[in-house]
Amino acid sequence: MKRQGTSIGSCSNLSTTEPAKLIVFQSGAAGTPAPAIKTLLQEPLLTAKNQEVNLFRLTLAPLSLSETPAHSNPDVIYVLEGTIETTSTPNQTTTYNPGDLFLDPANGASLTIKNASASEPSKLLLYHVSESASKESR
Repeated sequence: MKRQGTSIGSCSNLSTTEPAKLIVFQSGAAGTPAPAIKTLLQEPLLTAKNQEVNLFRLTLAPLSLSETPAHSNPDVIYVLEGTIETTSTPNQTTTYNPGDLFLDPANGASLTIKNASASEPSKLLLYHVSESASKESR
């Protein structure tokens, strides 16, 4: 699948009984590089049926945005580098610096994460628990 000349990949739902769930990180303004997401860990949770833990590293280019949609489990986000600003409903903005840890609550409204720097990238660790993506972990 292509969009504006950039490959955005494809996804498959491996479950025949459960709806697919997808976390999407969206870039800010046109011409701004998309956030770079690297999966650092993806393991099934043996004590919870059909659940897995994921650890992502999110790199935001200067002044770029990422939006997390509403989700059923809380996300824990740790700032590795840079200064970021988060905006949630109702337009509450909070600033975080390296070493700060914050929660993106479950079943809440979407959270917008912005790199506050005009010159340096910011890097975050995102800890997320979700339904398993593969049948082997069921």
